[in-house]
Amino acid sequence: MIAASVAQEFYKLREEWHKIDKIDSWKIAVWEAEYPDVDIIDKFMEVERSPIGIFDDIFFRFESIYPGDDKAFAAMLWQEYLEWFEPVAHPEKDILQALLDAGLLTEAYKPAEQLEQNLSNLWQELLRLRAAMAGFNARFVLYFPIVPYNNYHISDWFQKVMQTVPEGLRLVTMDFARDKRLNLYDEKKKGSIVYLRPVLDMPAAINNEMKKSSSNYNTMDVHARYRQQIIVLMETTTVLKNPKTGSEVKKLLQIAQEIGTPNAIIGSLLIASQANYAINQLSESNAYADRAIDLAEEKMDTDPNYYHMWKTCVMIKAAVFTMNKAYKEALVQYEKLATKASAFQDVYYAMEARRLAALIYYERKDYNLAFEYLLLALLAGAYMDIEMRRNSLYIHVAYLALELGAAVRPKPVLEELKLQIEEWLGADWETLLQQEGVAAIKTKSKKPLFNFKN
Repeated sequence: MIAASVAQEFYKLREEWHKIDKIDSWKIAVWEAEYPDVDIIDKFMEVERSPIGIFDDIFFRFESIYPGDDKAFAAMLWQEYLEWFEPVAHPEKDILQALLDAGLLTEAYKPAEQLEQNLSNLWQELLRLRAAMAGFNARFVLYFPIVPYNNYHISDWFQKVMQTVPEGLRLVTMDFARDKRLNLYDEKKKGSIVYLRPVLDMPAAINNEMKKSSSNYNTMDVHARYRQQIIVLMETTTVLKNPKTGSEVKKLLQIAQEIGTPNAIIGSLLIASQANYAINQLSESNAYADRAIDLAEEKMDTDPNYYHMWKTCVMIKAAVFTMNKAYKEALVQYEKLATKASAFQDVYYAMEARRLAALIYYERKDYNLAFEYLLLALLAGAYMDIEMRRNSLYIHVAYLALELGAAVRPKPVLEELKLQIEEWLGADWETLLQQEGVAAIKTKSKKPLFNFKN
């Protein structure tokens, strides 16, 4: 049997798409993906969106996330479509210029911005773009990536629009094979829906690629043995409390001592901590994290690269304390992390340390302190650029701060906070929070965040 490889799995996706490529009837295609396969399917769609795609259709990607309101979603899709044709700083992202350079556009094209922003007009505008292309008879494939944590699932929207998709356009999305949420049915039984069910083995493919990389070196080479031992060790972590993990950790630490560099020694302790954490051996994980933290602290003031190892170990240590409900000790670790992250201008981890501390204070029913730490997280994260704030946990922090603030602070304070969040996230901050599905976020408590009854 041929060992699985990433390239082999990718070509399986091409074969799967080839099965439906020439079928004229379908309007919606659904990839039913196993969890490890989501990324490579998404990459396949990206490749087809690029000049190296092999299929005749032209692929586009919509990033807008369904907010539970069809009219609002149509407006969001329209806005995203208009943005495709705005001037961009990076020429490689200029869709209009790419179409002109490829010789596909035969006439100047400008989106009809004056149209009402509904779905019907969007379909017609896409067809107008298609008609402006030279000798182009294939279709536009509109890809809507999977959004696993959105509060409003897009299934209902697909069902409603299925019969409105005109000839020349096709929609594609993804669903989890083991947790299906797209419940579509073909009302007119005209073959409007197709399902793509590739049989992949991505864990094996990735593992084989790592082994292949290690085997390119002489087996006597200590660095090759180190890389190979990491693979062997991590393979043991698929079983909780696996007795083999301890012996494989020792082998890794021995090889690190052979290499003899601080980077290898601290790195091996970090990996040992992560491996034990993965199999729920928390005391062992903590012990290795302590050793790594001590060694990294000695080095990181002169070499900032060691800070990144240090912060990972501190995060593991804090997580172990939290799992054991040793909240006081966990808070000590998060305070250390926030202070050091600020010193190293690592604003994301400064924010994250405050956010996680806030969740602990909430768990301890100290709601005022929880709110204050969420504000500290917002202040720390405000030093990130606007795009990172809008596409990270920062929006989760904003949501939690507003929910908690509504319960522990007077209305004028909350209104002031909303104005500040608008400054940090932009005028569409309310839509942004809803889009990201943050309304579904809850703390570890079984009570909803805004329920403060003791």
